[in-house]
Order: sequence, then structure tokens, then C-alpha cells
Amino acid sequence: MLVFKSRKPNTELADDKLWTRYGDFYYFMPNPEPLELIGVCCINKVETLPGAIIKQISQDDYLVMKDFVLNDLLRDKRPKGKWINVDDNNQLCVPTIRDVKAKFVLDSDFNQKMVPSDELFEYLVNNAEKISTMTISDLLDLVVKTLNRNYYITKQVVLGLELLDTDLLDKLLITIFCVEMYNENNEELFRGSPSQEINGGINSF
Repeated sequence: MLVFKSRKPNTELADDKLWTRYGDFYYFMPNPEPLELIGVCCINKVETLPGAIIKQISQDDYLVMKDFVLNDLLRDKRPKGKWINVDDNNQLCVPTIRDVKAKFVLDSDFNQKMVPSDELFEYLVNNAEKISTMTISDLLDLVVKTLNRNYYITKQVVLGLELLDTDLLDKLLITIFCVEMYNENNEELFRGSPSQEINGGINSF
């Protein structure tokens, strides 16, 4: 299970109304479990359970975890996307460019035109051609924004959970953009020295 704990409602994570105040902190549990079954009366007491882990991820925000799995962050029990393995115990449901929506209309000359009817589709289409010049930070932003469709996450949460490494980031980008066929000798998106990866662009997508 996972509980978000913050000094003020973190609206980047969830709407104001989803946060509950206890003392000096606000709490939000994405997938509430029957609290009596885990031996506490309210979500702020989860941090008192044996084995609970509290991790600070910003000046104001904390993660409270006990037996955490990625499904604890799901927005919906039936998310839309492609499931990929993260490790032996976890999978991620990744929205792909095929899962987000566009519609077909007539332009001013009465020709067929495809226009976005989904903000995420527009975002992915606009960034598809830019991906080869994006920095690592930009790629992380793209992946987090896409995963946010299915999960209560922000970049701080992803970093705090140490969820991503270069291999998984590579896999997520390939999944998001449905790159199913690519040169086996050019399989990795990441090239060059670590400093080039961090400060420069990705040149082999």
C-alpha cells in the first residue's frame, strides 16, 4: 500500500478534495484498503505500522509505503494501454499513441484531416519527431506525463521510488510510440558517455 503525505494538498498529484487533513499534514491514499483489515483507524496511521517506510521526496511531500506494488498507484482498476514487466513483482500499464484519441474531419478544402481529440495524443504526436534531440530530463517528463494517464504519479514520485533506469526508460519510449520494429544493432536509445546522456540529446531513436 502507499499513502501520499504532504504539508499542503499536492494538486499535481490529486485534486484538493481527495486530500484529508490530520494535524499538520494532508494525506491521500490512491487505492484505499479497508483500514480495519490492516489494523489502523485512518490513513495517517499507516506510517505507524510495523515495516512501514516513509520517504521524503520534496520539501513538503512524503511517500508512506508498506508492501508497496505499482498497482497501488493506479487511477482505475482497468487501465487502458500495454502492460510491460518492470520486475518480478510489478507491471506497468503504458498508454500508447494508439490508445489515445484523434478524429477524422474535413479541412477547409474538403480533404480528410486528422485532428487530436485527446490532449495526450496531441502531446505525443507533437513530440514524436523531437524525441531524437530531447535531453534525458525531457524524456523523463514525457514518460511521466504519459504514465500519469493511468497512475497517480509525478516526476518527484518516479524519482523518489527509483522506478526508472535507462533500460526501462528505453522500453517505455518504445512502448509509448509503438516502435515495434527497430534495428537490432541500434536497440538502445542511449549512446555516449553518462555526461553526454544527461546534458545532451538522444541521437539514435
